[in-house]
Amino acid sequence: MTRKFKLSGGSLDSSKIFILVGVLAIVGVGYYLITKNNMQYAPTKEAFTAGETWGSCTDPTPGSDEIVVAAFIAKWCPHCVSYHPTWDKHVAQASRENPMINGKKVKFITVDCSESCQYSGQYKVEGYPTVMVIKDKNTYVDVPYEVRDDFKKIIEFVKSQ
Repeated sequence: MTRKFKLSGGSLDSSKIFILVGVLAIVGVGYYLITKNNMQYAPTKEAFTAGETWGSCTDPTPGSDEIVVAAFIAKWCPHCVSYHPTWDKHVAQASRENPMINGKKVKFITVDCSESCQYSGQYKVEGYPTVMVIKDKNTYVDVPYEVRDDFKKIIEFVKSQ
């Protein structure tokens, strides 16, 4: 026996209510999972107060005795926020080890593109974060995604260029 609920303009039986509640539950769970997964990359308060480690809109063009490995980042970019601790480790390791390739010092720098920064256009940065090897104003190449998380792989990539 099915119960009917009378509403003005029609009636609902219990099976229709059951289906309606089921659909609403599925939508609710879906919404929760989508927002939960998107929030894991949301910038944290620390990301915006990281201070000097984010760098500034610094000219990444190397001197005559340097090769620059530059990370173009933006504080508002969730992928940059995730990558930032890894990049900080690379910068610290480079300052400890002072790597040299063909008599040139390999210098790791951070270029903050959170606001307007002319160097992202000059070096044709299309997304963030972008890690790039810069030999001079006209010679630069993106570091492949699968290489940029490992300091030694970055150095090997620089040697191969």
